[in-house]
Amino acid sequence: MIKDNLPIKRLGDPGLVSGGTIVFAAGFRATFWHVHEIGLLGLVESGSIVLQTDGQSIIASAGMTIYVPPSVPHFESSTGSEVRISFVALPIERTKLMSSKIEILQTSFLLAALCRKIVSWGAITEALKTPAQRRLVSTFLDELAEADPVDQLTISYPVTDSLCRVADEIMSEPGDMHGIDYWAKKSGMSRRSFTKYFSVETGLSFAVWRQRVKLRKAMAELASGFSVSDVAFRLGYQDVSAFGAVFKKKVGKSPMQYKKIAGDAFAVPANYGKIHSPQVRKARG
Repeated sequence: MIKDNLPIKRLGDPGLVSGGTIVFAAGFRATFWHVHEIGLLGLVESGSIVLQTDGQSIIASAGMTIYVPPSVPHFESSTGSEVRISFVALPIERTKLMSSKIEILQTSFLLAALCRKIVSWGAITEALKTPAQRRLVSTFLDELAEADPVDQLTISYPVTDSLCRVADEIMSEPGDMHGIDYWAKKSGMSRRSFTKYFSVETGLSFAVWRQRVKLRKAMAELASGFSVSDVAFRLGYQDVSAFGAVFKKKVGKSPMQYKKIAGDAFAVPANYGKIHSPQVRKARG
């Protein structure tokens, strides 16, 4: 049960559209439970971040845009590598038109470019914005309104300590080809218990969850410049055409189409601040 009166983590002005940058250090496991008084739109530039709420756990990887509504208690953790995020703080009035839960959104080239442009301004008051900046913010909000949630690629993270360790290993090596019996033994559970608890805690079967992890990794690597064939083989696919068919079915674009769109949109900016966080885990008694 999440307590009331959680600390407010302030990352922007409640009345303005403003941007910033943040880096979560490699290997951190959680920040404290907190809320934001504003909505946040985060463009994940590199790495993968887990956002945990009282009833939701979502992984956002490089190339994804994640929306965090105001007043939703949550904490963040990484899956092993440094996480770089460009974020835009959204005014309260704007968030009333958006979802009340954390969501992964479709990221267009324009949305990513506008987000980075706003971030480049730093802290700026409404009075100091130029007419061109006001027009750009208006375009950004229009583009944001067109961004659909990517429900079919949402990956929930388990909460049981032993299942988290399995999830961590698979996130680190998505191309691993070990079967379910291997991972059940690794978790210290029977096959039946493993499949039951994994499904309950993630909302997905283990096989579907692992496929989604592979797709997320594929999206990040294609955006980073790896060839389609390299990505397919690195993720354990023996047939590039089979990889392409799965990718297009789930993402809506072929790997080559996605690579072309994502390559420029998800180039990593240079300047970020840093956050270092302690480890928090939940063990099954």
